[in-house]
Amino acid sequence: MIGANRTGDQLELVLLSHLHVDHVGDIDPIVKALFFHNRLAGFPRDPSQVLQFFGPNKAPANAPPPALRFPTTSRFIDAHFDAGTGIEAYLNDFARVIGHIPFNYAVQSIEHDNTLGVRTIYDQDGVVIKAVGVPHGPAPSLAFRVEYDGKSVVYSGDTTSLSANSNMIEIARDADLLIYDTAILDSTGLPFSQLHTTPTRIGEVARDAGVKHLVLSHITAITERTLDEVKRSIRQAGYRGRISVAKDLRVYNLDRKGRRRHHDDDD
Repeated sequence: MIGANRTGDQLELVLLSHLHVDHVGDIDPIVKALFFHNRLAGFPRDPSQVLQFFGPNKAPANAPPPALRFPTTSRFIDAHFDAGTGIEAYLNDFARVIGHIPFNYAVQSIEHDNTLGVRTIYDQDGVVIKAVGVPHGPAPSLAFRVEYDGKSVVYSGDTTSLSANSNMIEIARDADLLIYDTAILDSTGLPFSQLHTTPTRIGEVARDAGVKHLVLSHITAITERTLDEVKRSIRQAGYRGRISVAKDLRVYNLDRKGRRRHHDDDD
């Protein structure tokens, strides 16, 4: 899950790569904070602002049964926040009583067929968001690219490296920052290699796409203890850009002048 805002703390856009719990579990507390803590802290939410969610559509009817367990993103969000039927329907009351504004939200479910290519799903006020379908076991999944002021950030979500599909290369082309799922090693094997990308494939994608800065995210117990090995595999695949390991609350500032920063790895 990634979020975007244009005006201070006024979160406007939430991009959901897929609906596995580790990628959507923060939604409810984030929404609560928007209407509860924000006003108490002195930066109330604009009452005209609509919180927009983007995520994958449902798998086609002929998909394997495990894929059909996932709802559309619209159904998923409504199941949480609809004022009449949502399991978190009380947040509508919080918004009105504590936030003094209505809880306005909208959802767009994006087709995730891997053959559709990269598509623009949002283009307003200079912010352009693109999406492409990526394979992640049975889960309908998307990767996203956010462009603004000549800079670009790409988020892989979770995706496998077993497919010859080049969608990750296409969406990451010349990206200033690529945030990549780093959950397994080259040697981890099945079934995990059907769900996540090996370090060697991460290196190939970042190399072929010409990515400037690679951020290793979705670190697991498997990769946390072997990050040096992960980086070696990425380098051996031919990637020569900068590598960082994601940490909570870390901010990555893109060089507005377009200069390549140093290529040394970060901790």
